[in-house]
Amino acid sequence: MTLTVYVVRPPFIDELDVVHAYERVYRAVPMATELWKLLGDEARAKELTAVTSAAFDHDPARLESPNLERMLSLLEPLRASVVGTLTDADNKLSPARVVELRASARTLDLDESRGPDAQWAVAEALHDIDNLVEILRHALAEGHCLVFN
Repeated sequence: MTLTVYVVRPPFIDELDVVHAYERVYRAVPMATELWKLLGDEARAKELTAVTSAAFDHDPARLESPNLERMLSLLEPLRASVVGTLTDADNKLSPARVVELRASARTLDLDESRGPDAQWAVAEALHDIDNLVEILRHALAEGHCLVFN
């Protein structure tokens, strides 16, 4: 799903008071969900899905504070959790792990056409997730919300 993420100042009346817009950051959410599943933490994956789904109960679809905080708490520990479990200390997958994950991973870019670069798929996903973490931190600090469109 390709959505633009807007950082906005509440309240939501006629027009959104947009502070920032990010075109590719939403993809971090399904990547993070998939990483939690690959790590065997189905509970965190389900909670992340629930937080994201709750955003679409509003018009416009949005995350406000406590759900921003919940999402942040689910994303922050992810980088440390993959090291040693999925990847090495540099967030690189072993060639064997790449082959293994191709059967189950849907959002990580593990395509065979990437050759050895596929070993960096988790590191690439973590980069996107780190960007979303920073956006969430700033939004919370400023009292802003995220709107998905």
